[in-house]
Amino acid sequence: MKKSKTVRTLIVAGCVAGSPGCVSGPQPRPLPPPAECPPGAAAAHKRFGLFPGDVHGVLFLPFDKRPRIVPVREGQKVRAEIIGPWDRLPEETTFDGRLHLGDERVYGRFTAAHLPSGESVPVCLEVMTLGEPMRGTGVEPGSTSTQALVISSVSVQVVERFK
Repeated sequence: MKKSKTVRTLIVAGCVAGSPGCVSGPQPRPLPPPAECPPGAAAAHKRFGLFPGDVHGVLFLPFDKRPRIVPVREGQKVRAEIIGPWDRLPEETTFDGRLHLGDERVYGRFTAAHLPSGESVPVCLEVMTLGEPMRGTGVEPGSTSTQALVISSVSVQVVERFK
């Protein structure tokens, strides 16, 4: 009985010391859960000639009209400006959204468009990477677990539902 207690003590000590069999490594960050688009987004998409799968470029604000590396944080509210007109959405339209940090990617969901006229409409746009079948955008070297570095120019895709 005394021998059994000694073995248990050694196993616990090994776990506390960081033995790979006992202590799990960092857990992957959970992605934001799937969500419905804001009410009225489908009608706004139709009004402006946007269809599911359509892709266009945006720049995170503040910007100087050219891409650069910018720091972003989990849950950060962001505003991005359209790069040129997109079907019937005019230049200088901006989008409001929120960013989520993954382990190696940053995910973004935009839910409102603000037209240069001052009108605001609901939208359902997700950050994605052109040429890759992946949501989100990659992070740049120097990113940490609390702050990701991304290129300020990203693509957004019209979706029917946030996945």
